[in-house]
Amino acid sequence: MTWIQLGVPDLIYRDVAIDRANPQHIFAASNAGVFASIDGGLTWGNMSDGIPAGLVISALSFNAMSRQLAAATYGRGVYVLNLELPPRPRPTPRPRP
Repeated sequence: MTWIQLGVPDLIYRDVAIDRANPQHIFAASNAGVFASIDGGLTWGNMSDGIPAGLVISALSFNAMSRQLAAATYGRGVYVLNLELPPRPRPTPRPRP
């Protein structure tokens, strides 16, 4: 077995949630907000619209029945996103050397 690295480089990840209806949809809690992938982790985009900038997301919970993603923060409450349609994360630019 060999591990491969996926995700946005240089972030601290705290939790991951996967959509059971479509395992290609992956959500990641990080020190820079919520990131999502719709291709099994090959590409990632930011899904933090509506969450104040700079908040550390400490945990995620995805409810497959209600299609809601909950994001817990340190000291600023929980934010809930309704995902009636597949997630549409904004593309994250690749770091330049």
